[in-house]
Parts: sequence; C-alpha cells; structure tokens
Amino acid sequence: MRKVALFALALIASAPAFAQGVASLKTGAILVSADGKRLGRVDTITSKDGAPVSLNLIFDSRFVHVPASTVTAGEDGRLTTSLSRDEVRKLK
Repeated sequence: MRKVALFALALIASAPAFAQGVASLKTGAILVSADGKRLGRVDTITSKDGAPVSLNLIFDSRFVHVPASTVTAGEDGRLTTSLSRDEVRKLK
C-alpha cells in the first residue's frame, strides 16, 4: 500500500512539470534544429488523447511532422528539436 501511495504522490508532483512543457508548444513558434538552424514556424500541432504527438511545419516546400518528444521549449519562445536539419529533411 505504501508503494502505491508513493507512486501516486510522484505522479501528482510530475503533472505540473508535464503541463508546463505542453503549454509552451504553440503554433507560430519558431522551431530550431539541434545544429542551431532555423527550420520554420510551427503550423499545427497534432495531439492524441490531449498530449502532443507531432509539430507540423512547412520545410523545404512540404509539410514535415516533427515528433513532439524531440522538442524542448526555450525561455525565448523558440522551440528546439533534438534532430538535425538533415534528419528533419528525411521526415514525412
């Protein structure tokens, strides 16, 4: 029983941190690659069950879907993906 209570407490404590990360993913934000190159502005965000799945943007004259799990938000409002520009180019 004690383990269940500790798990529940840890889950509740982590919820605000997760919500803060999700709230900072916004359409219109600039997405930057891991190698520091500007990729474009986020056009739409695809979600499933209320959680972001991918950030969709126009890159090289086509839509690419960057996994939300690779994206972090900076204090300046910019979003950075852990993918390089070449890796983003290979996405569909």
